[in-house]
Amino acid sequence: MSAFLLLREALRALARQKLRSSLSTLGIVISVAAVVAMQAVGAGASARISEQMAGLGTNRLVVFPGSMRTFGARTSAALSSSLSEQDADAIRTEVRGVRHVAPVLRVPTQVIAGNQNWPTTVHGTTLEYLAVQSWKTREGTAWDSGAEARGAKQCLLGQTIVDQLFIGKDPMGAVVRLGQVPCEVIGVLDRKGQGARGEDQDDIVLMPLAAARARLSGESRARVKTVNLIYVTAARPEDTSRLEREITVLLRQRHAIGADDEDDFGVRNLAEIAQAAQSTATTVKVLLLVIALISLVVGGIGIMNIMLVSVTERTREIGIRLALGATATDVLLQFLVEAVVLTAIGGAIGVALGAAAARAVHSLMGWNTALDPKVVVVAVCFSALVGVVFGLLPSIRAARLDPIEALRHE
Repeated sequence: MSAFLLLREALRALARQKLRSSLSTLGIVISVAAVVAMQAVGAGASARISEQMAGLGTNRLVVFPGSMRTFGARTSAALSSSLSEQDADAIRTEVRGVRHVAPVLRVPTQVIAGNQNWPTTVHGTTLEYLAVQSWKTREGTAWDSGAEARGAKQCLLGQTIVDQLFIGKDPMGAVVRLGQVPCEVIGVLDRKGQGARGEDQDDIVLMPLAAARARLSGESRARVKTVNLIYVTAARPEDTSRLEREITVLLRQRHAIGADDEDDFGVRNLAEIAQAAQSTATTVKVLLLVIALISLVVGGIGIMNIMLVSVTERTREIGIRLALGATATDVLLQFLVEAVVLTAIGGAIGVALGAAAARAVHSLMGWNTALDPKVVVVAVCFSALVGVVFGLLPSIRAARLDPIEALRHE
């Protein structure tokens, strides 16, 4: 029997039992839809994590005050006096392979423009901060080295600050008040969006470190000029682990920490965090796909059960076909094609439902989704393979029926 005739007979047989055929494919439809939807959501989440981790940088280190092994309420945020500008200068001059060093002094401040105000955090830092963060200005430009040295009252605003204080207005050249300190807006930063920890990266004001220290923190006369963080970038990404070790040794020496004493600072390698996050995302993605594929196998078992019932109900029909000259191979192929057609149709419907579900997730929840055409093809092919595997037993049973006994079947 030709492939065309087999397919036509299979479609006719399935059309005679529309309800049963629909119920048979339901498990495959749900399973394939789950595979496609989970892949799309998982791939979108993985891409989002990759995007966020790329923002962290693969060659970036963060030096923060406080021990990584502290307990209770004693956290790095509370130990803001353990790092200083002098530490940043020492890292810049004494550690090989350092490209940029940017100390940061963070000061919570109310930003006021006209009759609008917004609570934010001012980051007093150096020009290298923008290079470290791979951050550019959308309008204007950063202060120059002269303004940095004299502590000029100039600032760069994040997009969130602009949206809150300058609705429909151009912030360039405006004067905002940081607390009681007037500051000229010389630039607006590019929008960065949500960070890896869920924070709004655009809710920020940057100004020269000397100005933030003298005007906002009140520490201008202190001998040790403390900072909250020190960002460091390596000239080469593969040097970050070595820089982490050398910075740790240098700061232990500078802080006169004994051999048995714990550090009063921490050094975090953001490349390792990025790799760990991406590995976690990949693991979750694979786990979701495995669960969906298991459900596809369960759907295949349902197909097999329905086909076995169909063989029993169509025993007399099989006997007539065999009596009229059909071979056992013809009968086997007929039932096998029916199983494959059922699962292939279910797979196609499942792909459509899965894609629709992924779009719904993106629209309703704002999650990123990324539908991979390869996964769609694999899902349909795998569903057809399930039809072959689980349709084989009922097909063999139908082919082995004795024509005489089949004709006697009531």
